[in-house]
Amino acid sequence: MQCKKTFKHHGRVQWEFQGNSNARWILTRDVFGFRKRIISTFGFPAVTEIQVGEYLLAGNSFSEFSTVKYEIRAKFTIQGVVEKSDVVGAIFGQTEGLIGEELDIRELQKSGRIGRINVEMESKDGLTTGYIIIPSSLDRVETAIMAATIETVDRVGPCIAEFELESLEDVRKKKRDKIIGRATELLQKWDLEVAPETQEITDKVSEARLSDDIVTYGEENLPAGPEVEMDATIIICEGRADVLNLLSIGVKNAIATNGTKVPKTIAQLSKKKTTIAFLDGDRGGDMILNELLQVGKIDFVARAPQGKEVEDLTKKDLLKALQGKVAYVNNKPVTRMTFTSQEHQKHQERKQDTRQLKSRAQDTSQKSRNKKKYSKKPSRTIPAKRSRTKVTSDAAGDIPDELRKVAKDVLGTTKARFLDENLKLVKEVPTSLIVDELQKEDGNIKNILFDGIISQRLLDISTKEGVKIIIGTRIGNVKKPRGIKVYSISDIAA
Repeated sequence: MQCKKTFKHHGRVQWEFQGNSNARWILTRDVFGFRKRIISTFGFPAVTEIQVGEYLLAGNSFSEFSTVKYEIRAKFTIQGVVEKSDVVGAIFGQTEGLIGEELDIRELQKSGRIGRINVEMESKDGLTTGYIIIPSSLDRVETAIMAATIETVDRVGPCIAEFELESLEDVRKKKRDKIIGRATELLQKWDLEVAPETQEITDKVSEARLSDDIVTYGEENLPAGPEVEMDATIIICEGRADVLNLLSIGVKNAIATNGTKVPKTIAQLSKKKTTIAFLDGDRGGDMILNELLQVGKIDFVARAPQGKEVEDLTKKDLLKALQGKVAYVNNKPVTRMTFTSQEHQKHQERKQDTRQLKSRAQDTSQKSRNKKKYSKKPSRTIPAKRSRTKVTSDAAGDIPDELRKVAKDVLGTTKARFLDENLKLVKEVPTSLIVDELQKEDGNIKNILFDGIISQRLLDISTKEGVKIIIGTRIGNVKKPRGIKVYSISDIAA
């Protein structure tokens, strides 16, 4: 059984009861005693006054004040033995008219703005000590004034008394703490039950949006990104989910094999474009890579971390895997160590040639001095080796307008673009592989644009392969062969 006070006015107190049988009734106490009025029983029998009496005898009490904001707690010491009613009477009597009628305790109680004065005390050796508690619904300023007024009480009956404020508490803080605790509990429950469902809906909406961007490609209707046909580079992955995941980070040139068997469409496409194989870090990824190396052409290989699949990678992991791709030449992995060893060998050969030339020059010089010393015949001198001179750009007016427009596009890409005689893009390759890739084209390349320095080796091989125009970021100290034009991007774009 529960009860709460709902009304108090002019000595009449009213409580509302909620019984275990869901019955509700009003209990009113006035000068005539207890009177009960049934509000609603919802089909259950009415609760009697005997049950109310049992409720009180069980030690329960009525909640007399349900709109409490603050609670005044003051302790007192009285030099004598008194009763609780004496303490309450002293407070009423000594504060009456002290601070005006608006803050008179008796009037405030009648209007329900402060609650019943609760007194707890004990007497020992002729001295009475204890404390009083006054619930208040006044504002902060009025409650503080009321607390200060209580401290002015200096007598209880004939006995000297001293009242001192112990605390002035905000009762609503307990309610706020309870609200915070309950709200935290509800949020935790929400995170466990509602949030996963919300995340699932979000994922489905995102997947549906990305699915609209997927196209089918080739005879096998392979799932692919919308730019797989137009882009000079393609990314080969295993399944539709991998293409979706790459679309989520803006990669629109991916195409899926739809299994471990490589379709004919992908094998043919890999020979026409720069190809990146982006595969799972498991046995299935190994099988697809081995078959791709047999039936197609691979320029780079990127792998998901060991034991993970491309479709499960986060945006950060996807970008990291693509940036860490390994270059392949002739379908074999090429590491930096390989290039370093080749460059080192060439460097050693150049040093050896230099030593031999110096040695020959010294020997010749010594013989010349000896001949001058012992013979008057003029000595023969060996002509110095003709040094290479820096080649400047050809006349910028001779370059086609189409090349002039796209020249700046390669800056900062570390890529080289091969174009045919009709200025159509044939292939895009890394600058470091430009010579190797050029030799594979069997003379089909007539124009080269690349982000790098034009070297003598590149000029010699380009002349051999029938290239007509080379455009780079800078021209090195080279000797230009006949039949080829050389430009720097800065000169033609000026």
